[in-house]
Amino acid sequence: MALKKGFNISNDYTEQTLISELETKFSLIKDQTMTNSLVFFDTFDWRLFEQSLLLYKSEHDLCLQRISDNEILFRQPFPIWPRFIWDFPESELKEYLEPIIEMRALLKLTEANLYTAFYRILNDDEKTVVRLTYETLETQDEDKAGVVVKKHLSLNPVRGYDKSAKMLERHLTAMGFEAGHNDFLVKLLAHGDRIPGDYSDKLNVKLKPQMRADEATKIILRSALEIMRMNEPGVKEDIDTEFLHDFRVAVRRTRSVLSQVKGVFSEETTHRYKREFNDIGKLTNELRDLDVYLLARDNFKAMLPETLSDDIDPLFDYLQQKRGTALKAVIDGLNSAKYTCTLQDWEAFLQETPSAKPVAANAAMPIISLAQNRIYKKYRRVVKQGKQILKNMEDEQLHNLRLECKKLRYLMEFFESLFPQKEIGALIKQVKKLQTNLGDFNDLCVQEEYLLNTTNELPLTGAEARKVFVAVGCLVGVIQQERMRVKANFAQTFKAFATPANTKKFKQLFAPESRVKPV
Repeated sequence: MALKKGFNISNDYTEQTLISELETKFSLIKDQTMTNSLVFFDTFDWRLFEQSLLLYKSEHDLCLQRISDNEILFRQPFPIWPRFIWDFPESELKEYLEPIIEMRALLKLTEANLYTAFYRILNDDEKTVVRLTYETLETQDEDKAGVVVKKHLSLNPVRGYDKSAKMLERHLTAMGFEAGHNDFLVKLLAHGDRIPGDYSDKLNVKLKPQMRADEATKIILRSALEIMRMNEPGVKEDIDTEFLHDFRVAVRRTRSVLSQVKGVFSEETTHRYKREFNDIGKLTNELRDLDVYLLARDNFKAMLPETLSDDIDPLFDYLQQKRGTALKAVIDGLNSAKYTCTLQDWEAFLQETPSAKPVAANAAMPIISLAQNRIYKKYRRVVKQGKQILKNMEDEQLHNLRLECKKLRYLMEFFESLFPQKEIGALIKQVKKLQTNLGDFNDLCVQEEYLLNTTNELPLTGAEARKVFVAVGCLVGVIQQERMRVKANFAQTFKAFATPANTKKFKQLFAPESRVKPV
């Protein structure tokens, strides 16, 4: 099968100049031209781009294209801006995108005009042997409208005429053009404020084993602060719920570093910022709780018999009303002088050069030694607590183990770059499996209490109130059954985590005989 190939055309060449050059060697016929207005979309965290996908609106159609080979996977009429996945009509496109986009908003990245001209190359018998597609992309953003960002020529050989295509390829190469796929989006966004893949909720740190512990710790904390800063505008503008989620995770990571990476900063500094970031976390608690329950609305309704599913709607309507008040409190908090001062002072501290004579006991020691000590100590604590739980399976113990697992995972992620990626990556996955079981159990416990307490707050009376109470009671019953199922799975999940083989791997990686122990 003949394969389509492309060449990047220099901006020095106009269409006519290029075609005139080709006409010295080949017989060309121009079929048609078209100009399309394009609007490109992706989530803030580049979920489509990371899957090599390009979503754009062309006139009245929404198109999903694979970046690697430019194949259009889906095209369907869609006159409006597709804000969330639930705005899509039921279709194969929606089914394809839903597990990728999830709850994130689709943001308009940029606009462009695409000019396309179609040509055919004929042989001596005037038969078509190669089809050409010449494309020019121009920005249409307000401040850079009309700027040409990419010219591209695609060659699509007709079956049986590969030699003609090869001859054309050699000629284009001799003209100085490089073969390449049509990376329009990357080129287009290079003229804008964002670069594809410029945001991830993961800490982006590269540490060196012999780096001073205080210096390395500041690098981790600066990365967390950057994630907070990048998500602040999205939280305030209420674009989607994941801005707050990522903001909160960055806050939790900051608190975890201050609590778990011991003896690298002065006690005064550590105490102050543990308190400050604890306050920031509390500021966002209610809003995040409401987001979680509102996002789960359809799932909760699906747990109920069809005759009761609509009866629970007043509960979610009430939560939606409460969300407006909670959002305002968060925005006010992020705009407050206290928050601004805290982050300014924090950023200034993180930029300070480490002292040659630090007062903190572990500040100047190699970060590899501190990381190994903290991770291995936390791992042993998790295993010890887990074995105790197997004896009596108390709910409170499971809750405490969940917190310890979260601390262990954070520590491993903070210092991931210090260890062989394959080994530590596999161990982090093991921790995640255990953490998922414990997290699911905790969530189900919290949901029971939250739903019952919130139902008592509803401003309802009479028959409407009774309907909601019955529906919530039924839902809580389903949740209780699921909670018991998850709890029953703990023993198997923990035993898979605490195997002798895993213990050996943790010891080899984090407890070598030669390590320097922190004070």
